[in-house]
Amino acid sequence: MQQSQSQNTSNTHNAPIIVATTPIATTTKEARSLYPTADKSSYIEADKNMLSAIDELKELEEKKKQLLQTEDALKTNIMNYMQGNSALKSGNITLATWCSVSKQCFDLSAFSKKHKKLHATFMKETTIRVFRLC
Repeated sequence: MQQSQSQNTSNTHNAPIIVATTPIATTTKEARSLYPTADKSSYIEADKNMLSAIDELKELEEKKKQLLQTEDALKTNIMNYMQGNSALKSGNITLATWCSVSKQCFDLSAFSKKHKKLHATFMKETTIRVFRLC
């Protein structure tokens, strides 16, 4: 996390001034921690830097969407080629595996239907901030 700082560090008596610093998030996780809530009626006007950042983010999200579609198409093509086989090889080199894996998981839906009161006892409400581009 970075700190934003003020330039004014002395006064007329040449004594140091203690400057309060505001933390600046360097990751989205830090931003969510620093600013967990927002006033629903408040807003801030975008400056040129923010307009540019929004445009760039929209472009990246579109590229990401296209890349994910391409990735899915390539995986589907490889899976169709592999069919019922568990590995795809080139000579002695394993290129991909596609194996069945068993796991056990808790069936929350069935539990909540069968034990409604017990399920309700352990329910808790949480609030999160959701970031969306418009």
